[in-house]
Amino acid sequence: MENEHTWRVSIDQIKESGYNLDIKNPHVEDEDHGDPIELLARYQKIVSEVIETREKLKQELAACLKGRDS
Repeated sequence: MENEHTWRVSIDQIKESGYNLDIKNPHVEDEDHGDPIELLARYQKIVSEVIETREKLKQELAACLKGRDS
């Protein structure tokens, strides 16, 4: 029985791979994750936006707490 999680491999394929059973699933398409440099740039931009938002939140919370103590 073959499906998306199981598949048959011939003994010749196993021999050709040096008996390495780490054989790629033929039912799964290759994913293109994009250009690593572009992905890293996007990641760094997102991280800087998170840091900026966190700082604004800290300032807002500090202002609220300061106003509460008055």
